[in-house]
Order: sequence, then C-alpha cells, then structure tokens
Amino acid sequence: MKTTSILSTLASVIAVANAGCFDGGDGWGPQDVAMATARQACNQLAGTYGPAGSPSGLKGVCKDANGKRLEFQIFHLDDGSRQLSAEECFTGLEKEVGGCDNGGDTSSESWRFKADPNSGSCPK
Repeated sequence: MKTTSILSTLASVIAVANAGCFDGGDGWGPQDVAMATARQACNQLAGTYGPAGSPSGLKGVCKDANGKRLEFQIFHLDDGSRQLSAEECFTGLEKEVGGCDNGGDTSSESWRFKADPNSGSCPK
C-alpha cells in the first residue's frame, strides 16, 4: 500500500512540474546558454508593469542564441501597477527553460511566464 501511495504522489509531483510545458517544437539547445539568455532577457523585462489586460501589463523580448530565436514574455495578472525585479523574472523563466524541453507557459501569483525556443532569428 505504501508503494502505491508513494508512486501516486510522485506521479502527481511530476504532472505539476510539467504543467504548462509545450508538447512539441524546438528545444533550447545547450542549457547553460539558454539560462544565461533568460537572465539577460530578465534584465530587459524587469521594471514596472501596468494592470492586467493593458498594453503596459505585458512585456516581451526575443534573443538570438543557440542558433535559434528564444522568445520570453511576462504578463502581469493583477489590477494596478507592480514592479518586477530581474531576479523574480528569472525565477519564473528558469522553470520554463530548465523544466520544459520545448519551452512553457505557466502562471504564478501575479505573473504569467512564457518562454519559447523557435527556429530562425529574431525580427530586426
């Protein structure tokens, strides 16, 4: 009985960890480069966000790395304005980069984090 309970709990944890991961598409390539690129993106994405649904409630950036375009977006989900630090941004995006082979899209507290590797280069 304990084995069944442990396996059931483990399956639930894995399902939650993978929730929001994209099923297909391009992969990140070397993880160290993808993580460093996410950190660079967060330096640009940090700042004040407006209310959910407003143009200022969303920010995105595209970075060329690993021979791909790595797209990162942050959505503010609450009313009013809120500050997002580069570290809080990276904490959200690193889950999508490190935990999802093809990128992902998850929400946490006041924020939605989306990270998506694609073929090609960022638009100029």
